[in-house]
Amino acid sequence: MKKSIYIALLKIKQVLKDKSSFVWMFAAPIFFVTVLVYGFGGGSGSAEQVKILIADEDRTDSSKQLVSWLKDHSGYKVEVTNESESRKAIVEGRAAAAVVIQKGFSEEILTGNGTPVKLLNLQNNEKIQALQTELDGYVNRLRIENGLVNETLNVISAIAPVEEGRDSEIKKELQRTFSKNMDNPRIEIESKNSTVEEKSGLNPMSYTTLGILIIFIAFFVVNSSGNILEDKLNGTWRRLQSTSVRTFEIVLGQILSIFVLGWIQVAVLILFSRFVFGVDWGDSPGGIILLFSAFLLSVTGLGVLMANLVSNKKQLTSLTAIVIMPTSLLAGCMWPRELMPDFLLKIADFVPQSWVIIGMTDLVSRGSEISSVFKPSMVLLIFAAVFFVAAIMVARGRRYAH
Repeated sequence: MKKSIYIALLKIKQVLKDKSSFVWMFAAPIFFVTVLVYGFGGGSGSAEQVKILIADEDRTDSSKQLVSWLKDHSGYKVEVTNESESRKAIVEGRAAAAVVIQKGFSEEILTGNGTPVKLLNLQNNEKIQALQTELDGYVNRLRIENGLVNETLNVISAIAPVEEGRDSEIKKELQRTFSKNMDNPRIEIESKNSTVEEKSGLNPMSYTTLGILIIFIAFFVVNSSGNILEDKLNGTWRRLQSTSVRTFEIVLGQILSIFVLGWIQVAVLILFSRFVFGVDWGDSPGGIILLFSAFLLSVTGLGVLMANLVSNKKQLTSLTAIVIMPTSLLAGCMWPRELMPDFLLKIADFVPQSWVIIGMTDLVSRGSEISSVFKPSMVLLIFAAVFFVAAIMVARGRRYAH
């Protein structure tokens, strides 16, 4: 083990001395994050209306109330469309955001479970964040209204049975009454929850930063695996094997160096984005450590596998670009996963990058619950095991072939 640690420290020292490695580890991702944050961020303070699209997939009285409220809102220019058209318009930049009222909205309003409204957007500014806050507030208001209406109907039915067919009429009248009273309350009550507030997930700035971070980590770690290939080609492995160092110790040292270098990159980029741009990474350092450690192991395994499939580092660089960029796009690193159709999301479950996004979204949504990253971390560790086993099998196959 000591020999492996020595090899790892030697490799880490070599990489950190290399200026090109410094650029790929820190300078390039920081530059991209900065450009994208300033490109998407900073809403203006003007009173210009924000164009938003509404897709009402539920088409019930409750969903129509939400549509009507948005149409009457002075801050938004509203256009009603469907979900697929909304996604297309957001990607093409023809609207700032799209509100998708999902099927089952009215039932979820009654039960208080799930997230019945999706807000699709590619921007990160104060107006979009304000829209999200207002949507959450109005959905909660509808929940309260529906709860009051149903409880009142139960009381009325218990006192005097309602004539058949008049239920819906009485319900609509009660809704109008409660809605009017909530618009003009006689008593104003302000309440604060003493428990940890559950967030709706990663905000656009955090999501953008996470996507860039994942892409650059994957590129750097997989390309770093090329050092194993390079050492084989330049005779370093043979020289080490001629001493008392075993092959297992050499491989372990190489993998350990890649893992540590990956963590140095993760730590610098997370701290930079947190303290320079105020990116929200949640309140669970343990969750972040667990999730990114599992991700680093998975992409290290992928890198070792790819290094065994090629003959030189130039081929590995080309293969890395072919594999990492498409899978990162498929995972949703460059756009919100909410904009992706369901069949693509199912395919995306078979790439490691998806599980980092899922894990971080759950971690931020649930405050500081480290348990929220257990499943994504386990899946990433399975990816790591599969990649390492496949790498061993490929390496043995090539050795026997020669």
